[in-house]
Amino acid sequence: MVLAIGDVSDKGAAAALMMARTHSMFRALSGRPDAAELFADPARAVSIANDGLARGNAGCMFVTFVLASVDVATGRLAYVRAGHVPPYLQGADGGVERLGGPGGPPLGVVEGFDYQAAQVDLNEGDRLLVVTDGFTEAQSAAGELFGEDRVGAFFADGAGGQVLTRLATQVRAFEAGLPAFDDMAAILLTFGAREV
Repeated sequence: MVLAIGDVSDKGAAAALMMARTHSMFRALSGRPDAAELFADPARAVSIANDGLARGNAGCMFVTFVLASVDVATGRLAYVRAGHVPPYLQGADGGVERLGGPGGPPLGVVEGFDYQAAQVDLNEGDRLLVVTDGFTEAQSAAGELFGEDRVGAFFADGAGGQVLTRLATQVRAFEAGLPAFDDMAAILLTFGAREV
């Protein structure tokens, strides 16, 4: 199983084109005959995509990105974080840790960068949350950021279903009716169970 989430810099047509290029690159990689082997080593897949995005990137656009590969049989999660908000991992005991790992810069910034993957073993019931900075950088009327700590605290207390919906609702309430700072995207994976 492969998970991917990205967030392009800036807004408008140029940003949309950069995200379309990123999407196309990973789609092309997933169609290769060696795709299973390639995505089992997410650092290799991210490095290939980064090189393609960095070439000819005169506008200096970039994409923060997380690519994760889960071996469902063993529970081994291998992931690469390219300038993206570190994912949150909640164990069955309810504790939440951050998955920083060695990672590297956002995609499209440095051609030839040697990304490194990190690994962690998932146990039955562990939950992985990956969010974009639309959650963490949402602002209150006073200019305060929602922040990574609030996301982590919510996730630690987030028993029950509809976790992503409730998190987005909490962020919007924090903004108190102000226009959204940024778009929000998230992935929630519960290992060995179906999430509701």
